[in-house]
Amino acid sequence: MFASSEMIVKVKEPQPSERTQLRENQILFTYLHLDSDPEQANGIVKSGCTDIAYETVTDAHGKLRLLSR
Repeated sequence: MFASSEMIVKVKEPQPSERTQLRENQILFTYLHLDSDPEQANGIVKSGCTDIAYETVTDAHGKLRLLSR
């Protein structure tokens, strides 16, 4: 499924088997917590995909809306 997808939307960070399927020209949108998982960070960087972490998305006022109720 990853091979034919332009965007991957997940709730949890990608598992090691999923990270190997990521590629350039894909967008990964999920929670990442990369600072606490260097192996995950390296795998995502190596894949070349564009990753957007929910925990870093801010609104026009700088608030982390995806982390608030």
